[in-house]
Amino acid sequence: MTPFAYANRGLARQERGDLNGAYTDYDRALHLNPDDVKANVYYNRANARKGSGDLDGAIADYSAAIRLEPQYASAYNNRGTTRYATGDAAGALADLNEALRLNPAYANAYANRGVARRARGDLAGALADFLQAVELTPENDPRRAALERNAAALRQRLAGDQ
Repeated sequence: MTPFAYANRGLARQERGDLNGAYTDYDRALHLNPDDVKANVYYNRANARKGSGDLDGAIADYSAAIRLEPQYASAYNNRGTTRYATGDAAGALADLNEALRLNPAYANAYANRGVARRARGDLAGALADFLQAVELTPENDPRRAALERNAAALRQRLAGDQ
């Protein structure tokens, strides 16, 4: 099989919940060493690792994807959310800021940064991020309602603090 075939089968296995099979295929694709697919394979393997709870492994793979493709906004976003899950709020914010620098129209990164800012007590910054995420999210996207609820709750908290 080709590296592309292993990478694609790994993604299909991951989507079906077969994380061990996905890891095996991603490892085979990486072993075959095609530079043109490596960043995506590391990214997909990181997502599988994150899904299985291997947060340190996920961070290592997101970092490998970023080393290979420094403009990979999704890898920064996902590494940021993974760092947040490990308690590294400063690292999470740095990664989310970089994801947004690379892609200023990245609604998911705004939402994720809003979560991190809220957790650190930066309610005004969190509100601004949730409002930007709402602005960038299509009206028919089911995530938009959750973003609007988060923004409304932050507005209420901020109004109560005054």
